[in-house]
Amino acid sequence: MSDDNRVSVRGLGPEDWRIKRELRLAALKADEQWFGGNYADSAARTEQQWRDWPDGAVFAAYLDEEPVGLVAGVRPEHLDGQAELISMWVGSAGRGHGLAGLLVDAVAAWAREQGCTDLYLEVMPHNESACRAYRRSGFAEVAAPVRNAGDIAMRYRL
Repeated sequence: MSDDNRVSVRGLGPEDWRIKRELRLAALKADEQWFGGNYADSAARTEQQWRDWPDGAVFAAYLDEEPVGLVAGVRPEHLDGQAELISMWVGSAGRGHGLAGLLVDAVAAWAREQGCTDLYLEVMPHNESACRAYRRSGFAEVAAPVRNAGDIAMRYRL
């Protein structure tokens, strides 16, 4: 956790679609290699698609009231009793302030409210900074099928 009073994390609703779009596109522009989507497809989404994304919860991280990070939590059918953390990204301006941990905490709290027992994610093994951040937050690697060959599955007991 960060004790830096310059940072905060807030839940985003459909009315915050512009913030979701801005942060997701910034993530894809800066670090597209770490995500399942691509910039061109995401940039072409309609306002309604941004309002509806994701089918779960989304949180933004702020530094000095400016949005600098994003994460989402979803409840995929194939993960019975678990939530999945997706689309996590903290921009360079927000790094080093504990925002990754705060974003994980926000999704974990949401998952608990949903009655989940675990929080699951998949990450590329060569995305070392993300792997370190997830481990610091309590995630551990697990043997599980992954959508993309070579990815690492990680789980956090809630």
